[in-house]
Formats: sequence, structure tokens, C-alpha cells
Amino acid sequence: MKTAIGIIIGIIGISGKYGQWLAAFLRSLGYTVIGSDSKNKEGLSNIEVVQQADVVLFSIPPRVTARVIRQLRRYAREGQLWADVTSMKEIVVAEMPANVEVVLFHPISAPPRELSLRGQTLVVCEVRLDKWRPLVSHIIEASKAHIEYCTPTEHDKQMSIVQGLIHAAALITAAVIRKLGIDITRSLAFASPVYRIALSFIGRILRQDANLYGDIQFLNPFVLSVLVAVEKEAGWLRCIVESQNRRVFLRSFRASAAHFGEENLNAAYKLFDDLNQVMIDREYEHLIALNIPKEKDCPGTLLRIAAIFVECELNMTLFHTFRPRNGLQFLIGFDGSGEVQQALKKIRAEGLAKEA
Repeated sequence: MKTAIGIIIGIIGISGKYGQWLAAFLRSLGYTVIGSDSKNKEGLSNIEVVQQADVVLFSIPPRVTARVIRQLRRYAREGQLWADVTSMKEIVVAEMPANVEVVLFHPISAPPRELSLRGQTLVVCEVRLDKWRPLVSHIIEASKAHIEYCTPTEHDKQMSIVQGLIHAAALITAAVIRKLGIDITRSLAFASPVYRIALSFIGRILRQDANLYGDIQFLNPFVLSVLVAVEKEAGWLRCIVESQNRRVFLRSFRASAAHFGEENLNAAYKLFDDLNQVMIDREYEHLIALNIPKEKDCPGTLLRIAAIFVECELNMTLFHTFRPRNGLQFLIGFDGSGEVQQALKKIRAEGLAKEA
């Protein structure tokens, strides 16, 4: 197989959010990247990408992926690798040409802020993989993601829960709030940090593309049976509440807890406890957020900032690190004594950070 430098990867949908991230990521690994997109009429066409590329990677909305693959498969060349990053796999693999190797990816996240999937899950379906295995292994290793291997069918079944059910629950909750005429701003004023996280998850979904979430509900063949089960369970809960049957409610509650298992329940409880503490810390009275410039995202920066706090007699009481899209951010709490402005002046003067 060619070296990374000699391999051309063609991205169908290169102008989309994930297409742009994939292009930057793959170029950082030494691959030559070309691409096409319906939004960019002056670039290469889909056919030209397939004709020129060694690897063809589809990064387009799920509702059009199968159709576009079907239109292009006549141009497939023996020995190519075809891949995709969409959230449906059965409908994709059914359209793949028979004379190419096929691997299907699904990064379970929005395009990340850095050129890796560190901390995220990447699902990999190896449909037909032989000579291109070294390239796939290279990409997987460089992604730094948690890798989960499965068949296209298992992927879609799991996504009917991980995406279909969870998104449906959020959309149903949002619709109930809307139809009851509830003032969401007022409700947030009553919410604890944990419930603000839950409501924020709903807001995160509603902030994004409705068509994408529609694809997840409409195109996954296993989602409908999940929604039927949701409807049945909601009706059952309504009946239990109407009849005030606490005994049946408790039995069902405890059965679900047993099904989740003690280890999973403890991990979930700890995660939300940690998130709860982060939310509480963000409301701390004496708090500053520092944006760290890219050139200072290196060993020694935090040590110097801490030293400046000591020099200004500021006691650090909490510390969190975040990676927003514009780089690195430190969230620092202090006890209220000392010279805060003096510390910030020194930090700015040394180019260590700017107050967010």
C-alpha cells in the first residue's frame, strides 16, 4: 500500500462541518485530501472525486447518503476503499459497490474542538477490509477515541436507543413544555444544577439542525419499535399515577434499577455528582475565567499563573480546565482576599492569559 503522503482521500461533503474537520484531521496525518460539496459549485464534482481518490469518504446527511452512493458506485475502481461517517449503517452498506473495500465509521459526537476524538466514542464497522487495514488502523489510532467494533445491524440497533430513544425523550419533553405553555426561563430559575444539565441537553438538541434529528428518527429501521415501546410505557405510567398504585410503581422502579446494574448506577450517580459540582463552582462568588493563548498551551503556564496568585496573596479554592473552541480556558476560584486586579495585570503583562 502507498505511504500516507501518496494516498488521496476524497471527501464527499467536504464543506460541511464534519467534512471540514475530517479534511483538517486527515491532512494533519499526511494524507492528500480532495473533496466535493453541493454547496461549492466551483470545486470538484462527486464523480471527479471518486475518479481521483484512493479512498472515498462520505460525510453528508444520512437522508441523502444512500442515494449519492447509488449514483456514484458505477465509477468505483477496483482496489478503492469506500467509507462513511453517517449515523445509519444498514442503508449505507446496502448501496456500497461490490468491487471496493468498505469500512463504516460513526463518531458519536459533534465535530470536536481539536484534531482528535479524544474522550469520544468512534464506532467502526469493518465490512470488507484487507489491503486498506493499515490505513484504517492509522486513522483509528490517531483519533485517540474509544473504539467500538460492531456490524452495521448492531450499530443501528444500538443507535435506536443511544440516539433514537434518548433524542425522542428530549423532543417529547420539549413538546410537553411547549404545549403546556411553561415559561422555560422561569422553570430554569427553580432547577437545581443537575436538572439544569438535563434541560440544557434538550436545549442543545433544539439548537441544532432539525433535519439531522429527523433523519435519526425516520431512517433507522429499529426506531419505530422503540417509539411504540415508549408510547406503551408512558400510557402505563399514566395509569399507575391515576390509580395511585405506589406498590406497582416501586416494583417497576426497582426492577429497572436492577436491570441497569449496581456498577452502572454508581458510575452514573458519580458522573452527575461531578457535573453538579462543576455547575455549582461556575456560580462561585469569587471566580475568574482565563483564556490561554495557543502559544502558552504548554507545560509551565499553570505553574506560573499559580505563582502569581501566591505573589498577590490569593488563595486558589477551585480550579477547572476546559477546552472551548478557541483554545484552552482555566476557571479559577479564590477566597476573596488579596489583589485580584494586580494578579490579572501580571498575567496579562506576561502574555499568559486574557480574562474571558
